Amino acid sequence: MARRWTGLLAASALTLRLAAVQDYPLPSLRAARADHELKLDGRLDDPAWAAAPVAGAFRETWPDYGAKAQRPTEVKVLYDDRYLYIGARMIHAPGSRDVVRRVHRRDQDSSSDWFTVYLDSLHDHRSGYGFWVNAGGVQRDAALYNDTGTDFSWDGVWESAVHVDADGWTCELKIPLS
Repeated sequence: MARRWTGLLAASALTLRLAAVQDYPLPSLRAARADHELKLDGRLDDPAWAAAPVAGAFRETWPDYGAKAQRPTEVKVLYDDRYLYIGARMIHAPGSRDVVRRVHRRDQDSSSDWFTVYLDSLHDHRSGYGFWVNAGGVQRDAALYNDTGTDFSWDGVWESAVHVDADGWTCELKIPLS
């Protein structure tokens, strides 16, 4: 069992482009402004999330690269003067209890369900930052460089929270804009 849930985002200002696979179109998602600082609890029930546009119709990166995702994922993005907030809902089949949420040290990989965000903060398509959170709440992050390099020794200061329920799992990420 490998990473079954992966949301990919690349940021340019506050309009986000969702990473495309193969020859599929590159959709956009505009971030909505939050009028208050969000408190993370892993649920998307803060009123600010209701105003945020939804991105969906993702494609798989594993096991069948480019195939239509077998399980729906919805992503929303908010920002305020200090933070970028990303909320995601990963839906599992009705009645299934197959959310894999291994708990382990930060920055380690595992055969868990993961949600991943890549930010291209310089909009150079060669460098940026990656933020991962698994369904157990474990964080992983990295600095990305030279188009293919990944430095997992970089530890960013950011927050996340997850919540697992009968229909799947939800995560919230809070990433400083500075």
